[in-house]
Amino acid sequence: MHMNLLVTTPTQIILVDLGKRTTELVRSGDGEYFGMSWNNEVIALTHSNRDSHSLIKPEDVSNSPLGYIGYYANGNNIIKSEELLIGPHQLMMYQDYIVVTNTGRNAIDVFDLEGKLVRTQFYSGLKWDLTDNGKEGNHINSLYETEGRLYAIAHNNSRKSEIWEIEWPSLERLKIIPTDTEWAHNFWQCEHGRIICNSRYGSLYEVESGKTVWQANEEKVVTRGLASTTDYIFIGRSEYGNRIQRRHNHGGIWVVDRASLKTIDLITLPFSGCVNDIRLVGVQDDCHQGKNLAIDRIKYIRASQLKDRLIFQLKSVPLFTNYFSKLWKVGSPP
Repeated sequence: MHMNLLVTTPTQIILVDLGKRTTELVRSGDGEYFGMSWNNEVIALTHSNRDSHSLIKPEDVSNSPLGYIGYYANGNNIIKSEELLIGPHQLMMYQDYIVVTNTGRNAIDVFDLEGKLVRTQFYSGLKWDLTDNGKEGNHINSLYETEGRLYAIAHNNSRKSEIWEIEWPSLERLKIIPTDTEWAHNFWQCEHGRIICNSRYGSLYEVESGKTVWQANEEKVVTRGLASTTDYIFIGRSEYGNRIQRRHNHGGIWVVDRASLKTIDLITLPFSGCVNDIRLVGVQDDCHQGKNLAIDRIKYIRASQLKDRLIFQLKSVPLFTNYFSKLWKVGSPP
């Protein structure tokens, strides 16, 4: 299996060689990271510009730094969007724009390719995901496009998750599709139906039938992040944990046969932190508009400090895994 996956976690972006089962640190130091998308010239990343574990009260959110989209191109031509985002999740380059889930503001934003805000679309009177009464917002986290329609996932915090069908370019919400899922992420329309991650229960869920079509064989794991070739589906694996633990607990990638939906393999990512999103590199990714990112373009987003690279290499050595797991049960490594 000679393919590569790009994986975002809160503190780092990792390149996973699926054939060699090796990992490489691509970027660190300016997270938290989540969404990534690209066109023929630019790679776009979301940067929350904050540590989410420190956001307990509404005033913590309003007083913390704002996030942005980073635009990365050949020759280190880097553009930062206006810093207007709070806890952004997925983004999608579509036509001549970037559509992004402004999750903390309970909205979807559109930016142009120069980093300027074009519009913000709210879908209720709630202008924040976190309010004085708790997590009341929709926690909009994922985007998908098919046949000229956009689809967004409303995680909905403690309520059942929903899929929103959205008109482009007005961003008007045309339909709310209910689901029997919780903490949902991702959307993919394929031969198996309309598939989303039923993240709380570690599974994939088909929307029309309401059936679970794939289930992890372990408890207290989260499914978040989808990518697919014609033969395989790749599913991001994360562990339950509080916001601090999510920065350094074990991640992974399940490899599933696309035809039979049977699990083939699990690639572990020790101490990577939770897997936020995944994208195939060098081949067409059916979960993300079929876009293909040539592996030599990864150099556009490379940026990491020496200490981060050394720690990453140390944590990736299997010999040390049991030892360090005892030392670093909670929080970040020393």
